[in-house]
Amino acid sequence: YGQDVVKHYLLLGRVVKAESVADRISTEPDSYDQQDGYMQIADHYIAAKNGRDARRILEKAFGVARKIKFEHLPQHRVG
Repeated sequence: YGQDVVKHYLLLGRVVKAESVADRISTEPDSYDQQDGYMQIADHYIAAKNGRDARRILEKAFGVARKIKFEHLPQHRVG
């Protein structure tokens, strides 16, 4: 799963690579679970007291979440 890859890149200190992976797994509006990578990165930035980058990541995640909300209504969900 992509969010596991993000987690491991963060553990290695490769935040830019982690964000790149999160971007790739979050482009298909399918489920809120895809945003987990972004949340991990935001948590990383918050722990590092880097509010600017945490806010930037959260804005990305919320932008995709809004897209999910409008493109996939609950009744259209499979599974």
